[in-house]
Amino acid sequence: MQAAPEYVRRRFRLPLRFWARFIIETLTTRSFSRLVNARLHGEKCCIEGLNNLPSHGNFVLAVNHFNGRAALDVGAAVLQAAAKARPDALDSMLIVIGTRPRKASQVARILDWLYKRWSYHTVRILIHNAQASLAGLREWRKRDQPIFVFPEGRGQLDLGQIRQGAGKWLSLLGKPVIPVAVWWHQETGWHVVFGEVIVWSHRSELRDVQLGLALATLLPPELASSWQDELDRWRKVHLMQSQKQTF
Repeated sequence: MQAAPEYVRRRFRLPLRFWARFIIETLTTRSFSRLVNARLHGEKCCIEGLNNLPSHGNFVLAVNHFNGRAALDVGAAVLQAAAKARPDALDSMLIVIGTRPRKASQVARILDWLYKRWSYHTVRILIHNAQASLAGLREWRKRDQPIFVFPEGRGQLDLGQIRQGAGKWLSLLGKPVIPVAVWWHQETGWHVVFGEVIVWSHRSELRDVQLGLALATLLPPELASSWQDELDRWRKVHLMQSQKQTF
């Protein structure tokens, strides 16, 4: 099953307003809230499940990586939606970014400088041969902030597999983990759905699948096609368990 055309936008906009604000914030106060507002200025966004966000304290937003080329728009849509329930969390949000080793170049030096300027809001996890760097993971663990992360690690329209160990890692952070489904539709704009806080299985080897199922159940079926068989099995198991409890 392939994603229907109405979920595919040929070109995600690059508004001058955003880049002007990005330059200003990078050189001055680095306000996430102003940056997010500049990115999605005037875009429609349908929001569900805001009541699932904790009313206080830190939390983790585990988001499907809808269309990798639209990562900025996806992040802005989710953060703008979350701010309606937790405005206090937006300017302290930590974005987890997976990066691959780069050769030394002028572009690499510019990116390093940008990451340093935004170091309060970003943590880079170096990915080499599909393995996350221990230094990056340690840096992530010690940051006491709300967290935004793409647990797939790679952007695409259809929900992919969860990166190995992501579910187990998130379950050990000691923060409520909220699955967040986000997608764009040509008629209705952005959709952001916050799921219930994940209650982790006592079996750590199941937590990657558990996280994937929590995301897949929030998405339109055509955007989680590879997860439909797993979802059917999961629903049958839960139906059998509920029937046993009834009797």
